[in-house]
Amino acid sequence: MTALEILTIVGIVASVMAAGFALFQILLTREKSDVEWEDYKESDGIFRVRNIGTSTAYKVQLSAWTSEEIAETVEEKKVEPNGYVTFVLPERESKDPAPVNIPRVSLPRVSDIPPSERSDTDNPILRNMRKDLDSQWAMKKQMQDADDAMFLHAKKQAESQQVIYKVIWCSRRGVWSTYSSATG
Repeated sequence: MTALEILTIVGIVASVMAAGFALFQILLTREKSDVEWEDYKESDGIFRVRNIGTSTAYKVQLSAWTSEEIAETVEEKKVEPNGYVTFVLPERESKDPAPVNIPRVSLPRVSDIPPSERSDTDNPILRNMRKDLDSQWAMKKQMQDADDAMFLHAKKQAESQQVIYKVIWCSRRGVWSTYSSATG
């Protein structure tokens, strides 16, 4: 066999391999893989990330962290649809979520008892003003309750963003994907 024949054979083999690789790439891009992730909080430090898609995720790696700790990376060979991966943040589990600094609106606090039901309204002057006092109290109490509810909502919202996790997986044919989210 001459050098020219060997180069011709090598060229043909290389062309066939390139065509096979191109076909493989086309198959990968046309693969329909439906993997979606949703998290569930079991407790302050135990979370499940569930595959809510219709396809299986392979070679799953899940990493999670907070500003104070990093969970060990959890690895699963595959996660079927409706299957899940659990990760644990032991320090957060034992100490509760980290404190959050949420500014409060400085409203004057009012009593939980309306003025008409307090003993200081036995005064004849105050007795005549009872309706006005009660309506003012009701308005202030409503504003205070709304402020308290907004503060608790903001606190829960801030705590719900403390845990960050990242899932890396591949499809059946080997296409790698990543998903990141925050929870708490």
